[in-house]
Amino acid sequence: MLKERINDNELFVKLFGHDERIIAYKKRMLRKVYDLFEKRFLGLVQRESICLISVPNRVELLGKHTDYQGGETFILTGPKNFFAINALSKDETTELINADPKLGTTVMKLRKGKPEMLREGEGSNYTSIVAKRLYNNLLDGGFKPIQNVKSVFVGDIPFGGGTSGSSSKLITDFYIFASVNGLLEDNGFKALVLENGRNAGIKMNQEGVDDFSLALSMYLGHFENGLDFGVLRGDRGVGKF
Repeated sequence: MLKERINDNELFVKLFGHDERIIAYKKRMLRKVYDLFEKRFLGLVQRESICLISVPNRVELLGKHTDYQGGETFILTGPKNFFAINALSKDETTELINADPKLGTTVMKLRKGKPEMLREGEGSNYTSIVAKRLYNNLLDGGFKPIQNVKSVFVGDIPFGGGTSGSSSKLITDFYIFASVNGLLEDNGFKALVLENGRNAGIKMNQEGVDDFSLALSMYLGHFENGLDFGVLRGDRGVGKF
């Protein structure tokens, strides 16, 4: 099923449009992730939990730090992205392998308080912050904590290129954990995010806007800035506000 999915031309058209050169390049990116995941992790994961993730970059037409004075922002997604394939781990260790070998692998054990870092790849700080906050916020909300995962990912968003690569990395890390742990289909988790979105001041029932998607986006923004999201406690974040 996964092999069929990564060769599905409609998937790539939906994500990236009809440019054949971009589609061919994106297929090579995803194939690299698939091949490495199959080689390294297929016997170490719960196969029924395997998920495929794509998170795009973001372009803000007037610049990331423009003060819009309360008005609407001008934002669109671009063809740069992160791909990830991930699943629940059969052991007690989380591993995130970057398919670009120069950027390394992040290995850690999830636990209350703070993950135990065993190996730090490029961007491991983001992974640690996401795992720590999600794990502890779930416990605080009366839910089971997230389980360990195995993942292979790769991205082509330039570091420091002004296209929100750091936000995309953080969101990718969140989806790596949330997808295979079933959080995005869990009505209790959705209610938790929505309720704390209301507590944080989000305006609900806006025309054409999905309340949960809006609340989740604000929640993930708080992973970056480290602030509390309603009663869900924050920490130091990743240095972005």
